[in-house]
Amino acid sequence: MKPENESVGARLPRPKNGYCRFALSIIIVNYKAKRFLRDCLDSIYSSGANLNFEIWLIDNSSRDDSIPWVKENFPQVNLIENGWNSGFSKAANQGIRESQGEYLLLLNPDTKISEGKIDQLLKFMDENPEAGICGPK
Repeated sequence: MKPENESVGARLPRPKNGYCRFALSIIIVNYKAKRFLRDCLDSIYSSGANLNFEIWLIDNSSRDDSIPWVKENFPQVNLIENGWNSGFSKAANQGIRESQGEYLLLLNPDTKISEGKIDQLLKFMDENPEAGICGPK
């Protein structure tokens, strides 16, 4: 039986002080997708999001120079470097455990975020507290 205080869905339990360090944690699992990372990361930073967020990139042993490239071009991105391909779910969970955001956004590396869409997703979640998860079209 699940304890009463355990969180369900994508909402993370709030810290006891009621404060999350970030409004949003973006989790990107990468495996040999360096060619997509620039567009993905650029789109996040140019999306006009009016909130503080963090990005976690979990690399599943890509060996395509993704990690040194991200370190050089996006030093603000948090990195987890796996020595093996652990698969999407395990890698995503690694990022989720490290994240400090009130909300989570799991993002594929070939995704481009349109302007205003992050704010729109979080507005929906804030206005619909009964929703545990949502996905964009």
